[in-house]
Amino acid sequence: METTTPIPDLVAATQRVATADAALLRALETWRLKVAAELQGLSDAFDRHVVAVDAPDGLYDDTIAHEPRLGHQVDVLRREERSLRAALDEALVTLAEPRLAANPILVKGLHAMVHEVVGRLQRYNGRAVSLSFDAVNVDFGDPV
Repeated sequence: METTTPIPDLVAATQRVATADAALLRALETWRLKVAAELQGLSDAFDRHVVAVDAPDGLYDDTIAHEPRLGHQVDVLRREERSLRAALDEALVTLAEPRLAANPILVKGLHAMVHEVVGRLQRYNGRAVSLSFDAVNVDFGDPV
């Protein structure tokens, strides 16, 4: 009498599940590297922007010189720049961790952090554009 065992089928099925699961880790690692590269580019662009607007005779100094009433808005934007810089740095440091992809809770948190930083940068950009517009918008009065 010959007895067969289901162990080879079980081993093969287990290996197939492990292989399928490993695909998620590869995808998360690809995501981590891609987001890190794009966020670094955004970080660099943000730094160039800050250098330009905060430079002596840059947008902010020029705005305050011509429209002192906008000084508070400039102060708010400068504080926001420091906060955004810190948030970008935190996200970049977290993304640099190769073991990140193996921890779904960290991935979810980082995903939310990246979306928050991008949203904050978009809102900051909108306020900076509004400041620029307010600084150059001249009231010509009522036409006669």
